[in-house]
Amino acid sequence: MAITAIDEHKFTGYCLKGKALITPEGELKPDIIKAWEARITSRLTQRLLKNIREERGHPRHPEILLPKPKYMITMEVEDIVDLTPRHLK
Repeated sequence: MAITAIDEHKFTGYCLKGKALITPEGELKPDIIKAWEARITSRLTQRLLKNIREERGHPRHPEILLPKPKYMITMEVEDIVDLTPRHLK
């Protein structure tokens, strides 16, 4: 498995490479589900507060449509690749 994250404005980024393990819904610990629900609630709250303050933001609340997790992918990172061009380091 590989996960790549970049900042296109700073021209920096990393690629994480490793092995993945899939944990099915029935084996997810209750604290994982609670953490997911807390994250969604936090995102909704922040978006609603922005709308109340009439700050620019997404007019809808797409987080509300996200389903509950059916599984979790855990990654054991084996290698990290720095994607920043050498001349910018």
